[in-house]
Amino acid sequence: MGWLGVRLSELASNFSTGNETAVTYEEGTTTSSALVITVLIKSLFIGVLCILVALWCRNVFRFGNRALHKLEQGVIGTKLAHSLWALSWLANFALYAVSLWLSVAYGRTYDDATTDAALKDWLIGTVVTWLLIEPVQALAIIMLPCVFKTTACDKAQEWLSCCGLDLSFFF
Repeated sequence: MGWLGVRLSELASNFSTGNETAVTYEEGTTTSSALVITVLIKSLFIGVLCILVALWCRNVFRFGNRALHKLEQGVIGTKLAHSLWALSWLANFALYAVSLWLSVAYGRTYDDATTDAALKDWLIGTVVTWLLIEPVQALAIIMLPCVFKTTACDKAQEWLSCCGLDLSFFF
């Protein structure tokens, strides 16, 4: 089990009991429950940012696909429709390139201790995602379809889908 098992069990016990004792690790002295809260805040921020980027990309692709549908209907010309479609792909590729560049630029500022801490945060986030969030989301999708079969929920889902949102974004 090693370092990860000891660290996760210690974090869980400190988080559940509210124990504020300082624990010394190789990166220095830190408060374990504060570390858990920091990881959760980072995870929520990154999750919201990912949802916003996904919505942006989805709407940009809808813009390009809408031009192709208008081409099929004969509303706009071929060159304009294909140009708008290509522009939507270019915009999403540009967003991807900027994201990669920012990741590399930000990562180059890390020293060894910061890189280790970031990798540990990533590992904890991955474990939380696969052991907690994914099972809860699967159970919610499987066990709660009757909740969303009311008239008010159907209208809300229809409005959200018109806005480019999917209900699964909120799980």
